[in-house]
Amino acid sequence: MSEWSIVVDSGCDLTKEMFDSDTIDFYKASCTITIEGVEYVDTDDIDAHKLLVDMEKSKSLGKTACPGPGTWIEELKKCGDKIIMITISDQVSGSYNSALIAKDMFLDEYPWKQVFVLNSHSCGPALSYMALKAKKVIGEDPDFKTVVEKMSHIRDVSRTEFAFCNFDNLVKGGRMNRIVGFVASRLNIWGVGASVDGGLKLLEKVRGETKMILSIMKNLQSREFDHELIIIEHCENEDLAVRIRDLFREKWPETEYVIVPTKGICTYYAERGGMIIHC
Repeated sequence: MSEWSIVVDSGCDLTKEMFDSDTIDFYKASCTITIEGVEYVDTDDIDAHKLLVDMEKSKSLGKTACPGPGTWIEELKKCGDKIIMITISDQVSGSYNSALIAKDMFLDEYPWKQVFVLNSHSCGPALSYMALKAKKVIGEDPDFKTVVEKMSHIRDVSRTEFAFCNFDNLVKGGRMNRIVGFVASRLNIWGVGASVDGGLKLLEKVRGETKMILSIMKNLQSREFDHELIIIEHCENEDLAVRIRDLFREKWPETEYVIVPTKGICTYYAERGGMIIHC
């Protein structure tokens, strides 16, 4: 057991192998997705393709559930004395509040341990980004208070960009007309947006992959961001993820790019072809 541990909910699609550390343990508290009465536990070995197909076949909207306090505590008991918990935004999930409850219950039993719950204010690649940044920050200075301050700052100055081209869940949830959703998908319409105040906000609609990529690049160029790392997540759309990386690399050649396929909860929300980017 290492002194430091990072525990994320499964809104983070980074695997232990991708996290790749010999000095910091990495654990995950699983969300669940239910489609037509079948429950998928969002572990690293979830069959995300089958989940996606079952979603697309279903005529009704599925359900998702964040990890309960007990699930968090199971992971915390594996951890060392210094723990960073990272969750999906409290604006879109109950995971953060669940993690806070788990933290308090855990510290009642293990009061000498140090635990910080980081609300990512976003989802998906934001959690992967925070986990990788935390690994770097801990390596530079393992003082717990310093790590907490630095990670809070990193969270506050980074942002998620997203682009979705399938709208089945919006249609099934009654938030988009079925015909409009069908036409939008057939016309290769992309909804492009970003994380704003802890939620996800649609910024514009564009037609075609090229305009979508240019829209995201315009969003990035309009703000200051850390050019050190960009996470690109995709839902069964690796070719487009590579294309985005290569175009970004022409603009920001010194940046490290990590491409990650979505697993359970991010597959559910991004839907087929969707892209989620964090930097």
